[in-house]
Amino acid sequence: MSDDLVKRLLKWDYGESTWGLLEEAADRIEKLEAALQVCVNVLACFERPDFHQLEQKSPIKPYALGALDVARKTLEGKDG
Repeated sequence: MSDDLVKRLLKWDYGESTWGLLEEAADRIEKLEAALQVCVNVLACFERPDFHQLEQKSPIKPYALGALDVARKTLEGKDG
């Protein structure tokens, strides 16, 4: 679905409605940002000092914190 939109954006020409394509891209970006914010909210639990269940026991904590960093930078518009 998004691949089609990306291809259309990259191969845009005057034959396609610019406004419609831009609206579609903006809608898709908003949905992706909202989904990424949900991921940030879930992964942020690994930062909380009171989150003891996975604090020391989980081998995924470093990966979760790395993913959290990437997601936050992406939402800020920085390279992840």
